[in-house]
Amino acid sequence: MAFAIVTKSVIDTVLIEDVLVDACEELEEEVEQLNVLVEILRPCLNQIVSVCYSPSDLAAVIKYHRESLAAIAPVVEVAFDAFVANVLDAT
Repeated sequence: MAFAIVTKSVIDTVLIEDVLVDACEELEEEVEQLNVLVEILRPCLNQIVSVCYSPSDLAAVIKYHRESLAAIAPVVEVAFDAFVANVLDAT
């Protein structure tokens, strides 16, 4: 399944930092690592928001990103899952 690439930043950096720090408090002191993880996570979260009102697309996008993020770093996967849970609660 092909997904549109979201080029515009939809999610504020502070929100992405918050979900990452919630997933791993040590990141609050590791600014460079936090910034890298924000840039990894941003396109995934932007895409979640862009498809959040299309349940079939949302499920596919969640599955796709969850699988790809699991290979990068567990903290990114945990932060992604927390964000997704909040989106699902809000929709």
